[in-house]
Amino acid sequence: MRRLLCIAALALGAQALADDRPPGMLSGAWDVQPETGPGSGVGQDVADTVAFDETNQHVPTAPRTSVYVRIAGGFVSAQHHGDFDPAAYPPVSPFFPPLGLLGPEYVQSDIGFAAGGAVGLRIPWSRNATSRGSTRIEAEYMFRTYTLDEVVYDEEFGVRPEADITGRVTSHAVMGNVIAEWNPHPHWRFGVGGGAGVLFSDLKANGEEGDGSAFAAQVLLTGQYRLTDTVWLTFGGRVLGATEVTYNTDIEEASTIAGDLTVGLSLEI
Repeated sequence: MRRLLCIAALALGAQALADDRPPGMLSGAWDVQPETGPGSGVGQDVADTVAFDETNQHVPTAPRTSVYVRIAGGFVSAQHHGDFDPAAYPPVSPFFPPLGLLGPEYVQSDIGFAAGGAVGLRIPWSRNATSRGSTRIEAEYMFRTYTLDEVVYDEEFGVRPEADITGRVTSHAVMGNVIAEWNPHPHWRFGVGGGAGVLFSDLKANGEEGDGSAFAAQVLLTGQYRLTDTVWLTFGGRVLGATEVTYNTDIEEASTIAGDLTVGLSLEI
């Protein structure tokens, strides 16, 4: 019996040495991972710096504040609401044409081109590795250009006479934006936000030209997809509204409503 016990003890010791385990440790105990977090005895910084585990699987790391640069381009459509030169676009009446009760409502544009970029900070809501939210604060510039398509009269009574217009609008918007962002997956981010700034607009209509500036505000919907650790594919849309600009053309004064869809790239460091 003693001989059998000695042989069994030697076999267990040899197996433990072969597995690189301390003698006497039961099989499977070596696989128990130490706890992390407050009061665990293991610093949180250790968990924060781990990017991959022993099976080469991605492990979430603690989010950090980052700086990004974004460029984007896409399509824009716009309307200009305001006052029109009555000599060029006389009012009409749905019942008695001499009264001239209904005048032009707005100018509709064709589909145009938009491009721009932004520089900003992305600030996580928490330092917890499982945090799914962040706030972006950015300064943005957008260039837009489009041709004018037609003058639309008041449609309250179904009145919409033919009214052509020849012209182009070129604008530059300088905006400050704040965007709340949610990342449901390590490769995806979605955001909603708003901004305010100044719109500089140049309008050419029927051979005349005018320009000016106005206060502008916008709402944004954004999305991002991770291409690499630092590069993201961006996509989104926005609606911008600006107060009236005095052009002193056939469009005497007009406010702006513009909507655009853009796709771009963001470099985040």
